Amino acid sequence: MKGTAAALINVPRNEVVFLNASIELQCSTNSDEPISWSFIPADGHIVTDWLLIHGNFTAYSVGKYKIDRSIRGQYNLVIDSVDFSYAGRYRCTEGSFGTESEAELVVIGKDAIDFFFCDFFKSVTYLLCRILQISKYNLKMYT
Repeated sequence: MKGTAAALINVPRNEVVFLNASIELQCSTNSDEPISWSFIPADGHIVTDWLLIHGNFTAYSVGKYKIDRSIRGQYNLVIDSVDFSYAGRYRCTEGSFGTESEAELVVIGKDAIDFFFCDFFKSVTYLLCRILQISKYNLKMYT
């Protein structure tokens, strides 16, 4: 847009989303500069993963994310089915060194694998305790 400064007009907001839900993080600009998206996972790694650079997906993000460009200047980041690996900080940047905005994505829900493991562990623990109690009882009877 001639005569106006480039700016982000829609920015991502902090979001809390349920496991397996879909989410769309907004980011759009009033300029012709493409948007880049980056991601820092919440798992403690401090390495930034680039998802979209100058409007093009990186090898890391292909198949994991979609971009909604239905309106001129819009580069909304779409996740169809969120899992815990998507939790973290997302940053959209206009152009190479332009305006940027950041938001946190928090994922909540039950992880079936963890609960299965816990149930299994509880069962094994219970069984071991029962065996130890029976052995202890039997030892007392014979001493």
